[in-house]
Amino acid sequence: MSDKEAQELKDELAQAWTDKVLAQQAHLTMQQEAVRVGALLEKTSAELAQASEELDAACVARDVLARECNQLEEAREYNAALVMRQD
Repeated sequence: MSDKEAQELKDELAQAWTDKVLAQQAHLTMQQEAVRVGALLEKTSAELAQASEELDAACVARDVLARECNQLEEAREYNAALVMRQD
């Protein structure tokens, strides 16, 4: 094997090693990003669950207020009818 061939093999080996290291770094970066995204998804899921609970509570409160408004309207109509009878 000539010196030139040996040098070419060394260069190829060095390039292959560099490529391997870069691929490992990219893989590690992707794993770290996956962990970060997973944590973000977990946080977002918890926030959505909390918002859903708050929305459910707001809907219950709205329904209670609607019933109370209906009762007040019925009472107002009843009182108006009583006033008309007294006249």
